[in-house]
Amino acid sequence: MRFVPDTLGGRFAVVLVVALLAANSLALLVLGSERSRFVREAREADQIARFAAVADVLASVDPTLAADAARALSTRATRFSIAATPTPAADGTDPRAPALGHALRARLGRAAFVAEAPRRHGRRAILAAVALDGGRWLNVRHTLPRPGRPRQVGGAVVLALALSVVAVLAVALFYTRRMTRPLKNLRAAAERAGAGDRTARVTVAGPREVREASAAFNAMQQRIEDFDAERARTVAAVGHDLRTPITSLRIRAEMLEDGARDAFVKTLDEMRVIADGLLAWGKAGADTEEAAPLDLTALLTELASGGITVSDAPPAMVRGRPVALTRAFSNLFENARRYADGATVALLGSDTVTIRITDSGPGIPEDRLSDILEPFTRLDDARGADTGGAGLGLSIARTILLAHGGTLTLKNREDQAGLIATVTLPRHRG
Repeated sequence: MRFVPDTLGGRFAVVLVVALLAANSLALLVLGSERSRFVREAREADQIARFAAVADVLASVDPTLAADAARALSTRATRFSIAATPTPAADGTDPRAPALGHALRARLGRAAFVAEAPRRHGRRAILAAVALDGGRWLNVRHTLPRPGRPRQVGGAVVLALALSVVAVLAVALFYTRRMTRPLKNLRAAAERAGAGDRTARVTVAGPREVREASAAFNAMQQRIEDFDAERARTVAAVGHDLRTPITSLRIRAEMLEDGARDAFVKTLDEMRVIADGLLAWGKAGADTEEAAPLDLTALLTELASGGITVSDAPPAMVRGRPVALTRAFSNLFENARRYADGATVALLGSDTVTIRITDSGPGIPEDRLSDILEPFTRLDDARGADTGGAGLGLSIARTILLAHGGTLTLKNREDQAGLIATVTLPRHRG
């Protein structure tokens, strides 16, 4: 199937062209057959008219001159002769013989018969006999012409067929473009949904089957979004509810003796950090802020401080939730400040907006790059007791970026002198 187009429009066009060519070929065969039948019937009618005319002439000629007159009227293909008996004494068995005999009798009003003659040198011939006065018969032998070669398809037919193919292709391509546009939109929305964008929706349009698929996709996305939001609210509620007993325990811990108090307070402080992280992660997932077009270059420039520098770049428009994106990039910048004393930020890309954050910190072990973005993942080598954090900063950033149809990837610099965080977001075309 290497010659079959891969697209729906291409296959639809091929099917139409094949059907059109088949229909026109069948029509040409039918027309050719009808033309042959029409020509045959016209020739038979001409032959009957000629036989009748000769019979009328010979009927009025003196009987002594009739035989000479018959020979004079003969041609190479048609031989006339006068005899006392008819060559065919009855209509022959050929399918056309009875009809020709009937036509000849109806035209002359006298006895007449038509039959087929034995082939000579592969040529077909018909025999006819017409009764004359005085018991005489006009016998006729007419040799049929050899079947001609099938006529070649004329230029006009080829031109008409080419024009019909072009017209059908134009209509097919126009129709399939309109029919497949909703499918392309559905594919784009599915890709965004697969990347984690829970706000991805598709316009319900097109044929009924496509509309039903689009509506089912939108309903699925809504259910997933509602589930994620409910899960995030639950996590945020847990984090919020944990803060009260942790605070109460810390107050009581302050009353303990110095030896036991420090370890107890340190553990409670770590629990508070985890609770705060849960609350922040839950808020990030349950954010209901409306998306709007925003200039990502201006947003990053505004966030840049404390060792973060943004290289000059033209405006990069994306569609997103400003507060959520601010939280995501703030987390990435905070990580760079905490572990590398800063980073450089570059904006790249054309179809998508790519943000590359490069720092000069200790980097991440290669075997941990795949799981560092998971919630509550911490690296002991990079995070000391004084750095704090619950291992949720990168996870929150990734969750927000995925919800915007973007990605977050981490890799160590080739010179092993830092980390590169790469963010991609769809460019806003509106």
